Parts: sequence; structure tokens; C-alpha cells
Amino acid sequence: METQSLRQKAQTMQQVKTLTPFGSTEDFETAQRIGKLINFSSLVEQDGSPQQRIANAVVLQDLARTTNISIFTLAKSVYIVHGKVGFSAEFYRGICNNSGEFQHKMRFRFNEDRTSCVAYTRDSFDGELLETPPYTIEQARKEGLFSKSGSKWTSRPDMMLIHRVSFMFATMYASHLYLGFEKFVQGVADEDTSLVVGDNPEYINVEIDNG
Repeated sequence: METQSLRQKAQTMQQVKTLTPFGSTEDFETAQRIGKLINFSSLVEQDGSPQQRIANAVVLQDLARTTNISIFTLAKSVYIVHGKVGFSAEFYRGICNNSGEFQHKMRFRFNEDRTSCVAYTRDSFDGELLETPPYTIEQARKEGLFSKSGSKWTSRPDMMLIHRVSFMFATMYASHLYLGFEKFVQGVADEDTSLVVGDNPEYINVEIDNG
């Protein structure tokens, strides 16, 4: 019985990977059935009406196909604010770190008093240094992040800075990974790769391995 259950789960996951929910009537109906199953799962946070949750699950199946990411991972990481879809910082960091498009995992530089943070790595194609602009505690205060209910900015400012620049890095250099676009690979490498990571003495290098 247990073996059969595991086999059914494996078959369902394979269906999700190859399913094109909006490609045919058959796939659309199958996607709705899978969406109903996801709707009843206690492992996924549920918002909205049952019909909305099923519809969201169908859309997630299409996103899982185009991004080649587990639908469970997507469902656990996605959130909607003011009608716009976003993902958790851990998701953005994880998708970059596991993409193979960068020479090493995303790393982080803090200034000496740890009120500013930069995310950086290097392009795996030509070694170009890729980094975000600094994001600061002052910016977070101006954007009202400290005053939000349940905000962790007051108790864990270092980690919140890391989350913020992880999001910035993903949107600047890796949006194709979570939007389902194929990467355009440049034919000629930039010859200027002389920048050295961490050569600014004002910053302290920190590497976060999780995600």
C-alpha cells in the first residue's frame, strides 16, 4: 500500500513537470485536478476562496514547467501583495545559488558598522563581478520597514539586510530564472574582469551558505 502511494506521488510529480496547463483541454483538466489536491494540502499556506486557490495552483503548475522548479517549492515561496506576485528572499537566493550561472554562491559585504549591505558574485561565463547597490538601514527606515507589524528589522537587522539585497540581486541579474525565460548568452566576453571581490576596505565579507 505504501509502495503504491509513493508510486502515485512520483507519477503526479512527473505529470506536473511535463504538464502544459494551457496547452490543451486534457492538460487543463489534469491541472485542475492537481490544483484541487494542492488546495486540500495542509503543507501549503492557503489564502483566498477555494476557487482562487485552485486557479492559483493551476498557474503555479505552468510556472513550475517553465522554470523547472518543484511546484511545492513555488507554493511555499510565493506570496501576493497588492495583486503582484513575489517570492521569499530564501527562494531568490536559492534559485541563484543553484542555477550554475554564477561562479560561487551569493555573498554579502557589510560596512564596518553593519548598517549597509551589498550582495555579489561573479558571472560563470566571463567572470564579471555582479553586485547590487548598497542597501542601508536608513533606507529601510525611510521605507517604513521598521514600523510594520511583526517586523524583524529591529531584532535581526543583519539578516533582513541580506534578504533585501538577495531580492535586489535576483531582480537585477537573474529574473529570467523565476520568470521562465531562457537566458541570452553573450557571444563575446567582457575583457575587463580586473575587479577583485572585497577590495574595498570599508566592507566586511560574509558568505551565507543556506539557500
